[in-house]
Amino acid sequence: LPLHILLENRFGDLNENQEEMLETARTAAEHANDDVRRLAEIGELDRGALTLRSDRIHIADVMQSLRPTVDSEGARVGVRVEVEVAPALPPVTGDRGRLQEALALVLADSVRRTPSGGRVRIAIEAKGAGLSIVVEHGAPPALDVASALAQRLLEAHGAAVERSAGRISVILPIARVVSTD
Repeated sequence: LPLHILLENRFGDLNENQEEMLETARTAAEHANDDVRRLAEIGELDRGALTLRSDRIHIADVMQSLRPTVDSEGARVGVRVEVEVAPALPPVTGDRGRLQEALALVLADSVRRTPSGGRVRIAIEAKGAGLSIVVEHGAPPALDVASALAQRLLEAHGAAVERSAGRISVILPIARVVSTD
């Protein structure tokens, strides 16, 4: 609250160093707010209080909507992003918004933590009774609130998630075809 009062109600001119410090404090406060929101969502997921929709989702469409953000983040940090999406992928079932949020967190984190000049490779293909999303990036697995939320959201969609040094593998179950007999 004191930071917001300072930012909203100027008490005179600030020098360049003070402006820089306030902007750093604002950014830190926004990140802390994001972490608190994510922790609350994890709590809701763990209690079963977060309702997830059950729509048929085409992951290729989700990836297409995430691609500009991922490419932009890659350009910002000097990382090449390669995406390979197999043709005619079967749909999965889930909450498109929450699934997109989880994948956005995984992909953005993978790009940000890859050393400049490196590459992130995203491969999506059907594999058995699941849809495989593999992200190879060259950074150690993240242990933060955003990664924890992404993991919980993916698991809530029935996904198996494996993290290792430089690789994240997500297997989402393919949507079942419901007979109308």
